[in-house]
Order: sequence, then C-alpha cells, then structure tokens
Amino acid sequence: MKGAYNGQYLSFPTLEDNGKGKYTKIQAKFKKYPSFYHSLEDNARLIRNGSSWDSLYYAGAWKENASTYKEAAKALEGRYATDTRYADKIIRVINIYKLDQLVDVQYKTMQSVIDTNYTALITQVNRNDGLYWSGPYMTSAQSVKRDDSASKYRGTTVRVVKEAMVSQSRWAKVLLNNREVWIDKNGLRPLNQLANTRYVNYYAKINQTMRNDGLYRSGPYNTSANTAVRDDSAKKYHGYRIRVVAETDVNGKTRWAKIMLPNQQTYWIDKNGLK
Repeated sequence: MKGAYNGQYLSFPTLEDNGKGKYTKIQAKFKKYPSFYHSLEDNARLIRNGSSWDSLYYAGAWKENASTYKEAAKALEGRYATDTRYADKIIRVINIYKLDQLVDVQYKTMQSVIDTNYTALITQVNRNDGLYWSGPYMTSAQSVKRDDSASKYRGTTVRVVKEAMVSQSRWAKVLLNNREVWIDKNGLRPLNQLANTRYVNYYAKINQTMRNDGLYRSGPYNTSANTAVRDDSAKKYHGYRIRVVAETDVNGKTRWAKIMLPNQQTYWIDKNGLK
C-alpha cells in the first residue's frame, strides 16, 4: 500500500490509471513492513475500517456484502486501486494459485480453557508436533502454520500454564525458553511433583517380596528427564540393610526414600519397598 508504516517506506516508480485506462508513470512511496503478518493485518484493517473520510468506503468487499471473491475484487476496483483492470488481475492471481481454497476457512474454537501450573517433559518419540505462538493449530489465521518444531526440544522440561480443548484434542500452553507456546498435550509427559523433601537418618531393609521396584539415581521416578527409566532393580538387593538419608512426597500421596547401599551408592526407591 502507498504511504509509510511506522515511518518506514520504500520509493518505487508506478503507473497511475486516470480511470479511463490511460497510465501515467510516477514515483510513489510504499509502506515497508517488518513481516508478512504486519502487511496483511494492515491491509485487513484498511479494508474493514475504510478511509479517513468514509468508514464504509470498502464495504463492498466485506464478506457480508460480497458473496464471492470475484465480487469482492470488483468492489475494490477504482477504490483500493486506480487500475481499471484491477479486479481482473486480482481474480487471475487467485485462480492461478488457487487462493480461493483459502476462502471460508473454518477456524477451530478453544473450549474449557483452564489455568494450570505443573511441569512436563516434551516427548517426541514417533511424533513431530508443531509449536504455535498465537494459539493451538487452526484456531486463527496466525496458527495455520507451525512457528517451530517440538522435536527440536525433545527432553526439555517446561512449565504448563494453561490447557484447552480444541475439537477432540487437548492442548497445553507451556513456558519454553521464556516464551509461551502451544503444543498438543499428547506431545508432553507430565512430571511427578515433589513436596516436603527432608533429610533423615535411619536404617531399614529392602523388601521386594511380591514387588519389583526400580532404583533411580537422579530422583524419584518421572520427576525429571533422567528418571523415566530405572537405573537398577531393587530386587537385586532384597534383604539388604541400608541407610535412609532423605524422604520426599510425590504427587502428595506416594512417599519415596533416598537410600545408601553398603557400597555407598545412593538411589531413590518407593518407600513401600522398604521395611
């Protein structure tokens, strides 16, 4: 569009139509935008809000007033552009690139939006989820195309701050590298939450009768990226007398113990595996 955007413009030679098909070459300033998004947004605002002297100047091109894109293009001729063949040129471009297929896109609606506050792990095994800044996929024009790929952040711990239902899928808004992004919740694995961790000092025995607990070096099971898989099996140490050096509550219901084996190696184990 002619003019300047936030003071930014580029000067180009252009042809002006006098309304009768006669062209005059002039030098004109055209708006310089920082992105395609800003360009499209500014154009849409102009078409919807009209000119400074007539808010309905482009009303003929509005969706409620033009039943087809061809009608909308013809409504702009002589108003948005002086070119007397403007509508035909626009229609030709739409047909060549099949842009009419983008008309009447039905965006999805976010429902049951809730605030959350928990940590999760980005897991992309056999997945390739998109990350979206503006909202879940296909909930707006800005979320038709992914802004980033979740596979780049596989194994990264994030904080989930919001959840929403979109069609039959649940989406999560996560804080990733100080930026809030949306991801399909199936691409996350919620991590167990620790609370009330404290140091203790007493002896117990590993009891694996009718059990097969895992031993974890970095923390209780599924509390970090390093605790998804057990580091050892408690069954190997059944009957061992060990020292308990710390305890913590996991998800407010399961108590875990940090133990020291006779060889001085420390592990976390479900406390129910001790006696």
